[in-house]
Amino acid sequence: MKYRSNILQYIFTMDLNCLITDKHPSPFRLVHFTNPSIQPTQQSPQTKSEDGGASSYLSQSDVFFDSFSNTLTQYTDGQFVIQEMHDAKFGLGTKATKIHLQAHYQKINALAVHPSKRCLALSLNENVLTLLFFSDDAAEEVKLTFSKAKVIHAFTFCGGTDDFNFFVVTNLSIDIYRVDIAGMKARIVKNIALELPTSCTDPQIYVEPLTATVVAIDAKSTTVYPYFLHLQEQGPQSVRGQSFKLDLSQVIHSHKEAGGSSIGLNDSVMNDSRASMASQSRPSARASIALKARQLLSGAPKASQLFPGGKVPFTPYTGNKNLLHIKQALDKAQYQQPYLSENYVPKRGQHQVLLSTVYNKVVMFHMAPLSLGGAVVTLYELDPSFSYKNQQTIPLTTFNGAQQLLQMQLIENLLVVHNMDEQTTQCYDLKLGSTEYTECLLKDHLTIDVSKVKKGRTLGYYLQKDEKTSNDDGYKLIDEVILQVAEEAKVVTDQPSETIAQTNETAEEGTSLIDTTQPTTTPESVPVTQPYDENTTIYVEPMYLLSLHPGGVTHCMTLHLSLKKLCETAVNSGKCLLALINRQRNKALLLSKLKESLVNQSLSLLDASKIFYRLAAIYKQASVERQAVKRREVKEAERPLFAAFGELMSHPAFESTVQQWLRLSRLRACTALSGTWFNQWLMEYATPAARVLSGEVIVFQNELIEIFKHLILQNDAGQNAGGVKNRLRPVYITGALTEFLRSLMEHQIPQQPVLQNLLIKHVLDNKDYNAFHQLLQYHVLTENLELARTLVNLGSNEARRSQHNAHKFKSATKPEDKKQESDDEDEADAPPTTAGYYYEPAYQSGLDMLKKLKSYEEIVVALINEGLTLRALNFAQQYNVHSMKLSSFLECVEMLREEGRMQEAEVLMKRITEVRKYDQVKGQTEGEHMAILVEE
Repeated sequence: MKYRSNILQYIFTMDLNCLITDKHPSPFRLVHFTNPSIQPTQQSPQTKSEDGGASSYLSQSDVFFDSFSNTLTQYTDGQFVIQEMHDAKFGLGTKATKIHLQAHYQKINALAVHPSKRCLALSLNENVLTLLFFSDDAAEEVKLTFSKAKVIHAFTFCGGTDDFNFFVVTNLSIDIYRVDIAGMKARIVKNIALELPTSCTDPQIYVEPLTATVVAIDAKSTTVYPYFLHLQEQGPQSVRGQSFKLDLSQVIHSHKEAGGSSIGLNDSVMNDSRASMASQSRPSARASIALKARQLLSGAPKASQLFPGGKVPFTPYTGNKNLLHIKQALDKAQYQQPYLSENYVPKRGQHQVLLSTVYNKVVMFHMAPLSLGGAVVTLYELDPSFSYKNQQTIPLTTFNGAQQLLQMQLIENLLVVHNMDEQTTQCYDLKLGSTEYTECLLKDHLTIDVSKVKKGRTLGYYLQKDEKTSNDDGYKLIDEVILQVAEEAKVVTDQPSETIAQTNETAEEGTSLIDTTQPTTTPESVPVTQPYDENTTIYVEPMYLLSLHPGGVTHCMTLHLSLKKLCETAVNSGKCLLALINRQRNKALLLSKLKESLVNQSLSLLDASKIFYRLAAIYKQASVERQAVKRREVKEAERPLFAAFGELMSHPAFESTVQQWLRLSRLRACTALSGTWFNQWLMEYATPAARVLSGEVIVFQNELIEIFKHLILQNDAGQNAGGVKNRLRPVYITGALTEFLRSLMEHQIPQQPVLQNLLIKHVLDNKDYNAFHQLLQYHVLTENLELARTLVNLGSNEARRSQHNAHKFKSATKPEDKKQESDDEDEADAPPTTAGYYYEPAYQSGLDMLKKLKSYEEIVVALINEGLTLRALNFAQQYNVHSMKLSSFLECVEMLREEGRMQEAEVLMKRITEVRKYDQVKGQTEGEHMAILVEE
């Protein structure tokens, strides 16, 4: 029967994939995380697995991955082989650390590695933990016994804390330790009791080692209990965060819509082709289960009642666990006819929880599969002062409404969801807004690009390549050269039976190491598993995946996000640009993509407004942060913060690990770590000048002004970015410039004068006087002397006379005429000219603006130039404008007489005489009086 069900599953999957034929590569590349040329020596022969299924052979090496130290560990017959992230830039991962033990461990349940690789934490039985310390000339084994505990759920080394670096989670408590690597000892700091209901005997535990955060979930009541260990000095009440319940309302609703077909009930496995035959052969059982489901529905059941045993089925936490044991357990359940097991829930019906840092927050993702197909992801922001559920959930739809196997990952702070059955990948960005983050970023039917991993490309290769081609300074530690771990050493204990030899050696003699120019390719005899193959691939939180092969070969891989490919496969330009703002090594591509989208008009004004608003908010955030965080120079001889690194972690390799976290976008200055020296260090030293603490890139005004200049010049040339004749709509350019100005105003950011000049010139060049009037009316334009003069000239009589014969402000720029284009760019920086333009209402607006600016002399000059001499003289007397030439007014009188306007000339002459008498009287009574009219 199991072979027939296997065939059915294969046929079902093949039929599904045949329906989706238009698959294209996604921006996510499958790459090696460790050096692919390093393969451990297989000392045990291959043995056939008991299941007899598709994966007939399994590696005999125990496999562990530590997401804190970023190390892959394989154990076989007394030998530990430890590999770290391969990065030729810093000389990391080119060698594997091998530790040989004379004593063999029969069973290792879980393993944690200190970043220095001088300490291993091993779980050998249910309630005993073993710490193995290594030094140059000695080794020591320290056992931590938890006599009252039944099981050790999780343990890990951790960061972001002041006085501890290791913790253990049992079914009763969380024990915090300070592990001294140099002294080869461990001291308990505090014991924190798990305050769980008595009915919760087997909680689900998830940890985030970077922030020392623990989450315990009661599968029966669906209650979440968060613990923030970095607050342990403030007391137990501070450590325990506010508990909350998982939102399973959509699960219950989907259950009702399905007519009683419940996740986890044996009737639900009909979605799985392995169980469809079994359900058909047992009609009485199906009827009984359907009756039970209807009874549950009639009584408005709780979410836990929809599952066998009254517990919500969660996928296990894989960090530090023996992945080989997990894989064998899954295969055993898969190939032993699971529909006969009363409490069995297929993988496609299990709930997933992912706990990790996202941007500068700690977030828990909960993915709940639905009875009608698909799933829903709920986000919970974890904070010591509150627990907050995001108002919007992320719906995950699957092909044809079938319940399929989904897998979550976090790549570059993007939530990545893999559909293992459809072999497609989608992603979501939580920084897009309260509603927009629920919408997918990519187009449909995109699959992971596996071509790079077959060539042996590593993540470090692409990170270095991106850093070279971007204008982003990236994250840098104070030391530019990352400290290396210890050289070759042999460690011998006092007892010969426990002799331990530790060496650092390459994978093969004579094999060249991977570098950034030509990475070592994967040997042809070593197969590379497809990332969607659930039989040989195991995903490890939050961003890693391992493939287990026969012969002891294990590939440690991850995904690299290609930002260029992201722009090509995004649903629309607006979301793509908003997502680019939040990525690392992104500035050059962000500016290029923004320019291209504006020139081609593929970016709507609404999306442009969101982008400019976001960039202005980041710029404002940067100015606030720079004032709050005072950077200080650190001398080479004085390194107090790094001394804390060495004291706490007891090895400089932690410095290298922090560098990896930063480059992998896993670590930023975190709000949940406020008050710790580690977070203070991140704020002061690890944040580059071109980014804010939360990681977004800072774009300056002059960089965007250059884009607008290019936009206007290309529009005048009548060509788009591809050289195709395509004149932009003037209203589009005006709208984009206006939205940028509005974003600056809302964030109270002073705008550069050249930006306003650019907008005025563009509006006048297109004779869009209506838009120009609205810009003035709603105070979009900053009132200054330069703008007031422009308005006065625009509405003057001289402008009216020269309107028909004056040339335009700016001639068309030919693409091939580089000199002319350069001249136009210089002209765009100059104050706007009004030659050839006339707008009558602008004159009075200019006078009003001059009056607001208290530039009374300019008003008098403007009135005289317009022939309003009498009005100018009255205004001068009213606002005490002095030292005006009498000869200029007398010339105006003569001009009026020559034109035959004798009455006006007499009135003006009479007014001049009155002003002169007024100056004489004031001069006699007030000694400091300045005469309005003066003779030369």
